[in-house]
Formats: sequence, structure tokens, C-alpha cells
Amino acid sequence: MLELIVLSKAITEFVLFLYIGRCVLYILAFGRHNDNLIYRILLLLTQVPEQLVSYITVKTILQKHLPYFTFIFFLSIWFVLLVAKVIIGGPSSFNIQ
Repeated sequence: MLELIVLSKAITEFVLFLYIGRCVLYILAFGRHNDNLIYRILLLLTQVPEQLVSYITVKTILQKHLPYFTFIFFLSIWFVLLVAKVIIGGPSSFNIQ
């Protein structure tokens, strides 16, 4: 069970890092982010989590706000998985890896 939680936490962290990278690249591109190949790859990789959150949440969320909701959703999942990892694995498993 602990291995499943650790794997889920790693996938969640990957999605969160994709969104952080997307945000940083958006800021550093100075308005030319749509021309950037890396930004388009990050958009492609974040489409699946956004579709998942769009399917789960209410339909009144605007599409332009969906990345924010997705980031908050996965951040809350990460926190829950971190707590579950500490509860199941004991205090010795509280290394944030």
C-alpha cells in the first residue's frame, strides 16, 4: 500500500512541476510564450490533467481558469498523499522524497 501511495505522490509531483514550469516559462517568455516549443510541449503534457479536473468539477468553470483549478486540485491531492504516507509508513517515512 505504501508503494502505491509513493507512486501516486510521484505522479502528482510531476504534474505540479509541469505547471510550475509552465508558469515560469510564461513569465520568462515576455508575451511570446505561444511561439516557444517548450511551452507548447508543457501545454500538451498538461492537457490530460486539465481534462480530468474538467470532468470531475462543475461545468461552470471557465476554460481560462482551468489550469489554476488543476494546480490547486493536484496540490491538495499531494498534501493528502503526504499525510497518508506518514500515517501508513510511520514517522520514519517522513522524508519529502
